[in-house]
Amino acid sequence: MDLRKDLLLLIPNFIEFLKYTSVKLVIESELPIAKGVGSSASFAVTIASSILKFWEKTLNEYLPKDIASVDFTNFEEFRSHTNNLAFDFEKIFHSTPSGLDNSAISYGGILAYNRVEQRRAQIEVNFLDTFEIVLIDSGMEKNTKKTVEMIRKMSQNENTSQATISIINTIGDITKSIEKLLSQKPTTPEEVLEAQKSFEQLIKMNHCLLKSLNLTNPTIDKIIQICERFSFSSKLTGGGDGGYCVCFIPKTVSQDQVTEFLAALSKEGFETTKLRFAKQGLILENMK
Repeated sequence: MDLRKDLLLLIPNFIEFLKYTSVKLVIESELPIAKGVGSSASFAVTIASSILKFWEKTLNEYLPKDIASVDFTNFEEFRSHTNNLAFDFEKIFHSTPSGLDNSAISYGGILAYNRVEQRRAQIEVNFLDTFEIVLIDSGMEKNTKKTVEMIRKMSQNENTSQATISIINTIGDITKSIEKLLSQKPTTPEEVLEAQKSFEQLIKMNHCLLKSLNLTNPTIDKIIQICERFSFSSKLTGGGDGGYCVCFIPKTVSQDQVTEFLAALSKEGFETTKLRFAKQGLILENMK
């Protein structure tokens, strides 16, 4: 069943229903907008799951009989439909999104996602628990649709296409290397240290390649320079050209050094937020 297509077919029925019914949708979020942390995808998943639950509880009598209903008692099926519908909403926001953000929010944890191969894999967070992860706000809004369009044009321009595609492919190789590294389970202090160094090198390489695609700006460059001054690996997030940078601080670093680092960022006007992993993804509450 193509649920997304069915929903489009049901719009006339839905509009007719709303003529006689009041619907109030309230969304509360602490995520900043246009900062590269997936706020639009979080919004899309929330809207998609709400629509599907509303469909289940209210619209059954309005459904054409030839359209099969979703098995709402099967949460994994419900989550899959939610994720697919949220991806369609993301296309409205960003034109050609990867599908990573809505998948990560729907399924939780750390996600390795390949749009071309249609592959999604959950990754354990054990190794990343050896880092303190800090988000650094550049104070600038970003426009993912704009940067995606810029990269698309670069990849199609005969003068820049070969170099652009080569860089994108290399970023893909780095991502696969990080995925492989995160799947490892170092046990000895020596193995953990070696894995941390490799991870930090890959993060720095990733950022340098993103910079070569013109996705940074002087403000982001300043943030990265402060991180480098303290020997911490960091990179931009999302579509770049604004939003947040993410910094990885080994937990073996002294608290005094971390405090000094955060103070250096604050002195330049950059706000920081410490991250924790949400392992659950989409959850449904108070659905009576």
